[in-house]
Amino acid sequence: MQIESMPAVGVTPATTTTPIGCDADAATEGPISLDRSGDDVWLWAGDTVAVSTDGGATW
Repeated sequence: MQIESMPAVGVTPATTTTPIGCDADAATEGPISLDRSGDDVWLWAGDTVAVSTDGGATW
């Protein structure tokens, strides 16, 4: 999984994204859940829950 950012407005099919990173150790073949509140990103995958406090750049 890779986390990327994009503008909140003015999005078109040509809008590019910027990779942020994602080195969370949460390998799973099942579904994942990802949520963001401010700079905090929560990732739930299988039995793993990880929290990033810098927008998903590090975990």
